[in-house]
Order: sequence, then structure tokens, then C-alpha cells
Amino acid sequence: MRIFKVGTIALRKTDSCRDVTHNVKNREERFQEAEPFINKAGQEHVDFLCLPEIFSTAGVEARKEKEPEPFPGGPTADFCGRMARKNNLNLITTIDRIKGDKIFNTAVIFGRNGEVAGLYDKVHPAPGEPVSAGSEFPVHDVEGLKIGMQICYDFNFPEGCRILALKGADIIFWPTMWDGPMDHFTDCIMRARAMENVLAVVSSGYVFYGTGSWDVVKSITPTAIVSWNGYIVAQAGLNTGLACAEIDFDEVKNLQASKEELFRSRRPELYQELSRLQTEKK
Repeated sequence: MRIFKVGTIALRKTDSCRDVTHNVKNREERFQEAEPFINKAGQEHVDFLCLPEIFSTAGVEARKEKEPEPFPGGPTADFCGRMARKNNLNLITTIDRIKGDKIFNTAVIFGRNGEVAGLYDKVHPAPGEPVSAGSEFPVHDVEGLKIGMQICYDFNFPEGCRILALKGADIIFWPTMWDGPMDHFTDCIMRARAMENVLAVVSSGYVFYGTGSWDVVKSITPTAIVSWNGYIVAQAGLNTGLACAEIDFDEVKNLQASKEELFRSRRPELYQELSRLQTEKK
């Protein structure tokens, strides 16, 4: 049986914070914030752990610290590899990485040995996000678990998750920085992506302190683990920290039909009309 303990971490995001006590000054301070939570995951024997989107630079005050970094060999990759190795777990996060003459927001799986076990370049950058778009939806087999990845804005587009599911993904990790006023929408969409694709979804996001745009004191992005039947089996809630749950990936999954039967019933020859409609709109 494939039973794995899955974890996810919420961190604080403070770039528009009114309470300066919550500010994160640089990458090193962000690493210091994340490390105790990662160590706790190691103590709890978590097998797969997710950190938020570009966790080492999101919300950091120092502008120079937000620059993309070389990969491998950059400070974030070095930290994540060391933490994965020290705690004997697989660690997933994203890095703004330099690749040739382009910059990509890349989700990375760091294996238990600290080495890179999988990559995914964000296919749908958010409007105004200064990165190039990826062009593939890879599924990575790590320790017998088939892993797909999506990043933040990607979740507005159901096709990515469906492609990953059709490629056999058991779980989709979703590092994100979606913000609090969209809580209900985010909760619904995470459950929907899990149920319609019959897989687990793991999100990792931020706690926002005093984000002035919506004049709130505290808001959250989702940091949760959602099972294939749409139930939230663990979540960090309104605070930074670790949430984890044990999942049996060989559990018999039957909602309206088994996963195999559901996907056999698809009619992709008709879905091609989507491409035609999109072409016409352009």
C-alpha cells in the first residue's frame, strides 16, 4: 500500500504590512522563519512537504533580495536541498530561476537526498508577472507517488489539472500566494479540482498581515490538504505553521464512477472545439 504523510507550511507575507513587527527583511530571515516548521515536519516523519510560492522572496523588504537566482546553486535551492536532506523528506516549493536568457517561476521537488527530483515551469503567469510561460505539464514519479504541480494563477485553468490527472498524477502540489478576500472561491476551486480529477490537492500559502488593499488586519491564502473526495483533511488556518495528514493513495476511489471509468468516458474528439473557439476569439 502507498501510504504517505503529506505536509504543508504557511508563512507570513508582509510586503504591504502596516505592522512592521511582521516584516521580513531578507532571504536569510525567511529561511529562519521556515526552518523550524520544516524541522517539525521531519520530526513528524512527513514524506512530502510543500512550501509557498517563491517563499524565499515573497514579501521580503530588500528589493535586491527579490532578484531571480541561478539554478541550481542559488541560495534558495541550497537551503531547500539541505533541509530536505537533514529532515529526510521530499520538499516542494517554487523559485524564480534564471534559465538561459529567460526567467521562469519554477516548482521544484527536492528529494530526500537534497537533489532535484522534478521541475515544472508555471504555464500561466499572472497578469504582470515578469516571467516566461512554461509549456509542459510533467508528472514525476517519486517513491512510487506520481506528482503533478501547479503554481498560483494556474488554478484558474482546469485543463492543467486534468492533463496531470490523465497522465496518472496521484497528487497535485499547489504553492500559491492567492490572497484572503478570495477565500471562499479558493476553497471551492481546490475541492473541485480534487474531486473532478479524483486526486489529492495540497496548497501552501501565506498569512497576510494588514494588507492595505482590502483594509484588513489579517487574511490568508489557502494552506491545506484536500482529499480526492473534496474533504479538507488538514489545514493551517489563520496562523503560520505546519499542517499534515496521512493519505492512502491506494484507497478505492469511487464518486460517480471509478477514476478509470470516468476517464474512459471522456470524448476528447469533441473537446477540440475549445481550441477552435479560442482561435476564433484571438
